[in-house]
Amino acid sequence: YIPPQKNSTLYNKFQELFNNIDIKSTFEKVRWFFIRYHMPVLFRRLDFALMAAGVEGREPIANQHVFNIAIKCSAESLMDTKLGKVPLRELLSDYMGHDFAYEKKVGFPVDLQKVFPNEEKLSSYELWFKENLKVLNK
Repeated sequence: YIPPQKNSTLYNKFQELFNNIDIKSTFEKVRWFFIRYHMPVLFRRLDFALMAAGVEGREPIANQHVFNIAIKCSAESLMDTKLGKVPLRELLSDYMGHDFAYEKKVGFPVDLQKVFPNEEKLSSYELWFKENLKVLNK
């Protein structure tokens, strides 16, 4: 990720957001942010994609029971030195093999320079970042 410039809209929004929560640990702040803001977006994307394909397929493990177990996991049990989601990777390795489960994430394969106007000649990632920031400017 690209760190936001100080005094940018993004920086100020994050500063305001994190100043208003009473969490000291950086890991717990990131966990809180992902649960509060990132996960709902991911689930909404999944739901819309499935609806568009005519598939009824709510994520079966995304429920309150699994969430209550996951929130108790420590940072050390969730991450190794290079990758996250270690409990899920371990579970997957039993079925798909260790190499598959621990494969490095390669990112989103769509060239967004072909999707969005790009007069600034931004990289695909920078363009993705810019387009996502628009939601903060309600």
